[in-house]
Amino acid sequence: RPQMKQRAQARSMARLRHSGRRVSGLAIACLALSLLGGCREAELIAAQTTWQLDAINEKTVPDTDRATLRIPALGRLEGQAPCNRYSGTWVGVEDDFRTEGIASTRMACPAIDAEQVYLAALRRVTSATVTDDTLTLTGPGLTLRFSPLLRAG
Repeated sequence: RPQMKQRAQARSMARLRHSGRRVSGLAIACLALSLLGGCREAELIAAQTTWQLDAINEKTVPDTDRATLRIPALGRLEGQAPCNRYSGTWVGVEDDFRTEGIASTRMACPAIDAEQVYLAALRRVTSATVTDDTLTLTGPGLTLRFSPLLRAG
């Protein structure tokens, strides 16, 4: 079983190298170390970039229902849903990416239904891809598309 995991991680590293995506040296190093069991997550999503939700399942999100997502540190996430702040953790890389422990404050507002849809969707994420200006989180019957609102650096 450990050999199967190592082969899958090696395929992931090869896909990262040859996919045409800009991947940081840290991400490649982390993935290489994961072959040795030293590092579980790669820096797939740029730390400190704030992403704005543009669409859920290809349906444009109205400005009043927009949410943000930020990765403040490896393995952590946070953001502003339509009404409340939320936070949680994430694990994995690309096609084995998932969120865990999503929790939010509990203020009521007119967009509470949109918030519940967004947070439920975020909990169902199973993969992540990043291209130049798009973060796409997907899961069963689900696509969340984000664009950078504030870039790191």
